[in-house]
Amino acid sequence: MLRATAKSLWARKLRLSLSALAIVLGVAFVAGSLMFTAMLRDGFDSLLKGSFGDVNVIAEGAGIESLATPRLLSQDDADEVGAVAGVERATGIVSSYSVFPLAKDGSLLAFPGTPGVATNWHDTPAAGGLTGPRIVEGRAPEADDEVAIDPATVRRGGYAVGEDVRVSTPLDGIRTYRLVGTGTYGAGATAGSSYLFFTLDEARAIAIKGADGYTGMWVQAAAGASPADVATAVAKVLPSGFEATTAEALADRTAEQLDVGLGFVNILLLVFAGIALIVASLLILNTFSILIAQRARELALLRAVGATRRQVLTAVLAEALVVGLIGATVGLLVGYGLAWGILGG
Repeated sequence: MLRATAKSLWARKLRLSLSALAIVLGVAFVAGSLMFTAMLRDGFDSLLKGSFGDVNVIAEGAGIESLATPRLLSQDDADEVGAVAGVERATGIVSSYSVFPLAKDGSLLAFPGTPGVATNWHDTPAAGGLTGPRIVEGRAPEADDEVAIDPATVRRGGYAVGEDVRVSTPLDGIRTYRLVGTGTYGAGATAGSSYLFFTLDEARAIAIKGADGYTGMWVQAAAGASPADVATAVAKVLPSGFEATTAEALADRTAEQLDVGLGFVNILLLVFAGIALIVASLLILNTFSILIAQRARELALLRAVGATRRQVLTAVLAEALVVGLIGATVGLLVGYGLAWGILGG
């Protein structure tokens, strides 16, 4: 008799544990999906704040999705921008969005759909005086065979400062560089992208076949000058095919493009999360139906000793509520951990 009772209690605990596990998985999937896209969006926001100058000169129609631009600013153009009233500092930029470091096994160190941003190293402040490009460890590249890469990509590749890194370039195939430091923008968020910093000559060799000129400019407004007014003044001296835009306008434009992609990711993840919740709900319903059927004698005994129907029902619902609260709480924690794990990986 005791053995049968112990076996029944063990089976009951097992079914309750499985119900709680189903809740944990369902909630973790939904919470993790929402947290993942929210963290990814926050990461992009943090990145955008540190990766634009007060005023940015770019090719018309260019965005983060552009791989290259045939239009270039000459040194004379850059000098004219630097001489505009309200400009404190104007830095010529040469960049490409299809340069990727390789892992030691030869695979690309990149998440699907994210750019590999290569640019010449500079230390011009970001919009509003925030920190722009900065070195985290080591130093900035000084020779054409040197590179600095963002810390997250270096960690994923298992590299250390001082080692050689192979890099996939859009024009010259695989090239090898000495990793002399780790660098990033602002707070350091990368949102899955990789960031590589080269000397100006090497950036030109990689992005524009060694031609003189710049693909854009990073402009710091003077103290007290309005970025919008500076952008208007800079636009007047730019050659055809280029535009000057403030960091705020450029960030809003970029954010709109990102929101489309993130919205699709969120919907896709929530579809699978919804399927997981439906399966979990059916499992929980089935489990509690079995538990109630097994406890028919126990519940009948409670009624026999004076418990009302409402009291018995309340006891069963309270048990379900406790299991649900525990499972949901653990599910939120698991979902949070999954979101951080994915972004950190």
